[in-house]
Amino acid sequence: MSIINEILLYQMEIPFKFSFGHGAAKRKSSDSFLLVLKTNDGKIGIGEGLPRAYVTGETLNSSTEFFKDRIYPNIIQSK
Repeated sequence: MSIINEILLYQMEIPFKFSFGHGAAKRKSSDSFLLVLKTNDGKIGIGEGLPRAYVTGETLNSSTEFFKDRIYPNIIQSK
């Protein structure tokens, strides 16, 4: 049975080759977070989140803090 025993959370800014805009914002890059889950038997899962303050009110920092404080304790499993 796989047991999640490591969680890594990275914040990153991904630059665009060209900037673009729409009604809500103009962007030159994408602020994202990358979530990596590792299990005791070597499996790795990767997910990405792209919080947008102008859409949901969430920021990169508020999203990663929510993950660390509320989600992480519920998915990490003891050995």
